[in-house]
Amino acid sequence: MKKIRYILEYILVKSWLTLLRFLPLEQASNFGSKLFRFIGMKLKVSQTAYQNIKMIFPELNDLEIKNIILDVWDNFGRMSAETPIFLSMSKENLAQHVNITGIENFYKVKDKRAIFFTAHMANWEVASKALNAHGTRFHAVYRAANNKLVDNLINNDIRAKIDMPLIPKGKAGAKQVIATILAEQHIVMLIDQKMNDGIKVPFLGKDAMTAPAIASLALKYNCPIIPIHITRKNKYYFDIDILPQLELHKKDTKTIMIEINEIIGSWVRKTPGQWFWLHKRWIDS
Repeated sequence: MKKIRYILEYILVKSWLTLLRFLPLEQASNFGSKLFRFIGMKLKVSQTAYQNIKMIFPELNDLEIKNIILDVWDNFGRMSAETPIFLSMSKENLAQHVNITGIENFYKVKDKRAIFFTAHMANWEVASKALNAHGTRFHAVYRAANNKLVDNLINNDIRAKIDMPLIPKGKAGAKQVIATILAEQHIVMLIDQKMNDGIKVPFLGKDAMTAPAIASLALKYNCPIIPIHITRKNKYYFDIDILPQLELHKKDTKTIMIEINEIIGSWVRKTPGQWFWLHKRWIDS
């Protein structure tokens, strides 16, 4: 049954990507928004999102929470539809949709080893494509999809267009991460997901199991950590803010992770509808 389900999922994703080839950006993004808002609110994960938001923002009423969840599906639907189009764009066309601030913080480490981090907000795939135009080449640490057919499809048909080597999470990718750092190259990580064997760190005021690898690697290999904040400003337009590198002197792994979770938490509070509330992030969720 699992094989059949994986094949059906592959056919569905392949059909979706094929459809998008015939749509311009604006139509694709708007269609993704409407489709995912309609379907998403009927799925069980929307209840998970409701419980998460209610726990973090107990002052919100049901309508306010529902509107945030609708925004989550709006953002996810747009991202699912627009990403293949954005990643196929020329640098010049992409620049019309992306405004980058703090680029000086990137150039300070342009030719040095560095670890960048961001979160599952807005369209995180666009940030890598946009920064490629400034001469970087990220090696992205990612969580492979359980369905290998879909995982290969996404990597080969979408992510391959931004020339971004992919490193799987876990023991298999650990050596690749270290080799990349020692080669004075750039790593980018999405670090806002739950890791059951991580460390307990507050996130939005509640304890969450958090992967400490970014802090451990930075301390061990004397590697700066730079946050990248991406915000969807209006449908298919984005702001990307490259923040100053974190001050790591005389800090331990947990202290650094507390600071990182505080940074990501501040992003979520600013635009809660652009974060991926659909998974069980907290120990109590």
